[in-house]
Amino acid sequence: MMIRDHPTNHHHGPIITPIMIMSKTENSIKPCRLATASQVENWLWLPAIVGCVLLLFQFKHWPSLVWVLGNFLLWQAMMVIMTIPHELGHAITARLVGMQVSKIVLGSGKTRWTFRFLGFLWEVKTILTGGITLLSSQSTSWYRSRLFLVILAGPLANALMIFSLMQLSPGWVLNPIADTLLFPGAVFYIANVVIVIGNLFPTYARVDGAKIPTDGLQLLTIPLLSQTEIIKRVALAYVAEGQEWDRRGNQEQAIEYFIQATNQDPQCVVAYQSLGTVYQTLGAYSKAIQYCNQAIELDSHNAFSYFIRGVTYTFWRRTEPQYLDHALNDFTQAIHLNPNLDAFYFMRAATNSYAGSLTQAIDDFTQVICLNPSTNAYYNRGAVQYQLRKYSAALADFDQAIQLDQANLSAYYGRGNAKYDLQDISGAFADFKQAKHLSSSVHSGSSGSTPTEIDRNDEHGFYLRGIALLRLGDRTSTLKDLKTAENLCVEHGNTQLLQTIQAFMEHPTD
Repeated sequence: MMIRDHPTNHHHGPIITPIMIMSKTENSIKPCRLATASQVENWLWLPAIVGCVLLLFQFKHWPSLVWVLGNFLLWQAMMVIMTIPHELGHAITARLVGMQVSKIVLGSGKTRWTFRFLGFLWEVKTILTGGITLLSSQSTSWYRSRLFLVILAGPLANALMIFSLMQLSPGWVLNPIADTLLFPGAVFYIANVVIVIGNLFPTYARVDGAKIPTDGLQLLTIPLLSQTEIIKRVALAYVAEGQEWDRRGNQEQAIEYFIQATNQDPQCVVAYQSLGTVYQTLGAYSKAIQYCNQAIELDSHNAFSYFIRGVTYTFWRRTEPQYLDHALNDFTQAIHLNPNLDAFYFMRAATNSYAGSLTQAIDDFTQVICLNPSTNAYYNRGAVQYQLRKYSAALADFDQAIQLDQANLSAYYGRGNAKYDLQDISGAFADFKQAKHLSSSVHSGSSGSTPTEIDRNDEHGFYLRGIALLRLGDRTSTLKDLKTAENLCVEHGNTQLLQTIQAFMEHPTD
């Protein structure tokens, strides 16, 4: 059984393999790059807003309103703009001292734009407050000194802005633009002062839920870094570079970087995890297991090591069925160590379905839904419910999947079949009609929602559509879809669904 991509995608698109699920959890297993944070905390914005309100009550004429709101908006814009030279100060200095810059991120929330500027990758997010520069170093030489300069360069860039403005006459700073009540010079000065003070204050900034030390805190702690900590950081930099090559599809180059990481730090667990993952991609399952075992020996409480090994066993069991139990045991251990990650339950549910333990698979999908009630979690649980002939439960799950994603083609076929088996013939044909309409809109390129066809790796999708087409009287297409589903079951080792499909093809009920 191929399991739909559940953690982040809201469309009903690609069916994923276990290794693709790994990519969805990589934020939890990939090495953290160094980050310099430029973040103005909420307490800096609150007094400004309160001050605006008080001034509006104090001065009840339009010029005061323009002065307050205009300069407040100008100050907000200036804070965003002045974050750019701050982050460039970090990035350019890092490049000059031989460190690697991964990307510069402006704001927080969902990424809206990505582009290259001045040789750096930039990400612009929804909420434009603060920014971070992700960097790393693959050399321990003069590490503390180089990192100190990089961190200092951010506030120094804003300090240079202040110094440059101070060289101008006071009129440039204090006078408004023409006949307006806007004071860009003063706002420019204040914004840079706030950025310098805010970043040099030794605390933590919260960026997208993560706590990142401010420049001031890092400047205090960098001289105290031990050589052991420096070696760990450099090893993680090699891992990060290797993972980038892996994402580009160059596994050989990735392996070289991961090996370099283990040479730098033989205790680097994430390097062995990454080697396990990349060898799994190459189909060298024995070697992948070997590196997973090394990661577990180094840290037996790391849930991801068991997860990666379990995923490897899931692949390997296609040719060596005895490894299926090994996969289940590893997923169970990963869940024991970290019971709050839905991907662990998702993979155990998939493996249970392969093993024919459909009731246990439903229990795991239920846990996935508790942690992350996504379209794909409901769709997959509904597919297993339907396979068990629990049509009412399947109907409820497919209905939830469609509520979350009204372009979910497979869920419409599943819900239509469940309705049909529950004697709701008119409702079934309404769903079949809607699925056909969604499928037609894909081929015609119509606008609106963006449905996708049945994914070529989704045996359940072809099975459900095949049954629907039979009920619509299209036997030729039915046989084609069921044959596709049958081939996918053989390829994926889904023996349980394979038996169901073969039985249906021998004795169709409609």
